[in-house]
Amino acid sequence: MAALRWSWSLTTMVWLNAPTGDCTSKQITVNIVNNAVPEATEAFRVVLSAPLSGTGLGSPGDATVVILDDDELFPAGGAIPAGFSIPVGVTKGWHVSSDTGAYAGFYTLKTDDLDDGESAGLQMAGTFAAGNVSFRVKVSSELNFDLLKFYIDDVLQTPNWSGTANVAWQLSPNYAITAGARTLKWVYTKDASAAMGMDAMYIDGLVTPAFTPAP
Repeated sequence: MAALRWSWSLTTMVWLNAPTGDCTSKQITVNIVNNAVPEATEAFRVVLSAPLSGTGLGSPGDATVVILDDDELFPAGGAIPAGFSIPVGVTKGWHVSSDTGAYAGFYTLKTDDLDDGESAGLQMAGTFAAGNVSFRVKVSSELNFDLLKFYIDDVLQTPNWSGTANVAWQLSPNYAITAGARTLKWVYTKDASAAMGMDAMYIDGLVTPAFTPAP
């Protein structure tokens, strides 16, 4: 029997045994402890090392295993959700952020960095069941000049958000929508001069009726 040792931390290792001359693929199993707590993406490294006399190591001899969290409700999996895109007519988009202080879980969606006169847009397009839309907003911008606006089917809704006086998460109104093809859109627009605070907008805790992304 030939033996190879796999290690994935400084203190954990396992022996992988194979008959002499056996070059077929082998598998090891690493049990992941699951819980219901949203966490950041984690990873561990698997390293093939220390072959016994008469054996050798193939290439590659190591791999990084990424563990994606399955408890993050929004954005699920710490990724831009299906059905989201950058709308036409804006200069930048939004991205997944791990900045501290998410409303729930670990991640939020945050506006890309903007210069004066630019805008960052994000839209959710597809078929919705009838119901209510709501979300949480965190703002840090020039009051009454650098604004986050929310649209349903290109119809501007109220309120809009700006300023630095309220840095906590704010709950949007419940926006009622009827069943059918709908587009929800968030646009952060900067005026031609000045910036205050973090000059950024965040959304989290998005709740919508049942949704099927547009093809």
